[in-house]
Amino acid sequence: MPAFLRGTTAGAIALAVVAPASAHSLEVEAEEFAFEPNRVVVEAGERVEITFENTGRLSHNLKIPAFDVKTTTIQAGNTATVTFTPNESGTYEMLCTVPGHSQAGMTGTVVVVQE
Repeated sequence: MPAFLRGTTAGAIALAVVAPASAHSLEVEAEEFAFEPNRVVVEAGERVEITFENTGRLSHNLKIPAFDVKTTTIQAGNTATVTFTPNESGTYEMLCTVPGHSQAGMTGTVVVVQE
């Protein structure tokens, strides 16, 4: 008998299957030169999924440096998704890294709150 079964009776072993936590899903749209919304609020420890949609005419991306996430640069009409789990409360920058876009005002914030 394997060591992990010693001291048990047949049928007395239960395995816990834990489903992954569902994500807090958000949508952020990009246009020239803004995010909508430009401020998102999430909870610390919560898995966050942002669907990023380019509703503008130029190429855009979404980067949140504090969480090491960045979409690819997408063309008008396309979407991309990033997922991350913030662990500390605070206010963090999000921006478009296409040259000149953040300087033109394409920035926003991710606010992480402790619940």
